[in-house]
Amino acid sequence: MRRCWPRVRGRRPPCVPHKWKCGSRSMGAISIGPLPDSRAVTAGYCPRRRSNTGGNSLTKCRRFEQVLCASVIAIFIWSGVAQASVVQATIGSTQASSPVSKLRPRASGPVGLTEEFTFLIKDFKIDHQGENNNLNVTIRYRYKSGISNSEYPDFTVVAKDIETLLANYPNKTDYWEILNKRSTMIVLEKYPAIVEVTSEVQVSPSPKNHYIRSSIVTRDRTSSSKRLRSNSVGN
Repeated sequence: MRRCWPRVRGRRPPCVPHKWKCGSRSMGAISIGPLPDSRAVTAGYCPRRRSNTGGNSLTKCRRFEQVLCASVIAIFIWSGVAQASVVQATIGSTQASSPVSKLRPRASGPVGLTEEFTFLIKDFKIDHQGENNNLNVTIRYRYKSGISNSEYPDFTVVAKDIETLLANYPNKTDYWEILNKRSTMIVLEKYPAIVEVTSEVQVSPSPKNHYIRSSIVTRDRTSSSKRLRSNSVGN
């Protein structure tokens, strides 16, 4: 319910909330001054004044449209800023990780490749230590890294070299271990593409010795470089 000020000289006073006491200077606990005319009242409107009602409704609609447009513009600006931040973060992470990928070494050849070859000289007869012996000689060797196709040795030639050594071994009283070490030395001396060789000499039982025995020797080129240069037979 609203109460209005009394008419003054034919002028229609503005409407005020019902809490305002007409002609007084107080609104609850808040002190206000007298309202000389309708322009002094900023809150509410009088339903009896059509022009005032239509003007306020139009003003409210315009203000609502302005607020709505400002909100839409603010949302677009915020979304654009957020998207730009995401793009910059993505570019920064890509640039930070790119030097790592550029520094990765590239292998010029096969990585972790090891090539070996093995063969067996079976039932080779030899006169050694005062009796005829039957030998089974297993040879296994490893090639150097990056070996070319033309550097692979013919294993039959390697086998023939070992058989020649065994058949013409000078000292007939040497232990099998010494004879076997000489075999590995021959292989490394004659075949530079081989960097490591393992020789296993298995001796079958004989009338004097009924045990099966074996000598296993592994020789690599690095540890035997001095002996290979001097062509010595040493241990």
